[in-house]
Amino acid sequence: MPPFSPTAPAFDTPFAHWWRHTPWVRWWQQRRDPNAEARLFPEHRAHRAEDTVAAWPPEVTRVLGRTERTVHTALVAALPEHWVWPQVPLSRLVRVPARRSYTEWMARIGYLSADFAVCDLASRVVAVVLMPPEGLSARALRRRDRLCRVVQAAGVPVIEWDVERFTSTATVRAAINSARPAQTLLR
Repeated sequence: MPPFSPTAPAFDTPFAHWWRHTPWVRWWQQRRDPNAEARLFPEHRAHRAEDTVAAWPPEVTRVLGRTERTVHTALVAALPEHWVWPQVPLSRLVRVPARRSYTEWMARIGYLSADFAVCDLASRVVAVVLMPPEGLSARALRRRDRLCRVVQAAGVPVIEWDVERFTSTATVRAAINSARPAQTLLR
């Protein structure tokens, strides 16, 4: 019986094509010749040679849109004794018990984020403020609903921002203060 060779079979068939692209053969060829993989699979390695900053030049952008800036300004003016954080990821607002898988939790909540998180000076979340859901797709509405369910299950009130209702700082302050759940001690 002839010795095993990673280059066999030498003829051009679908099996031979598959054989040349198996991980073991690729490893053996790369060990023998470090440039073999770059020659065999140039499309797989081309992006690694590019400099990230040169290939995709970064540009500064606005963190908040016009209406979000207006809401943020109104919240800060109405709640000087609180911190107002925009676009806070849900994973920073609530946590799950350590006996559960953090990876599974992140997969379930995805990359959900609250429009604004209102915190007291001890950085405890007092309320979550969501912008009006105008022009959202069905998928975005489901994600928003999931965000609301998770935050409310953690005992944090969710306030839907209403432009007609929140016209004064007193109205905003009253909405946040009335939405507060009972104070609990953190462990």
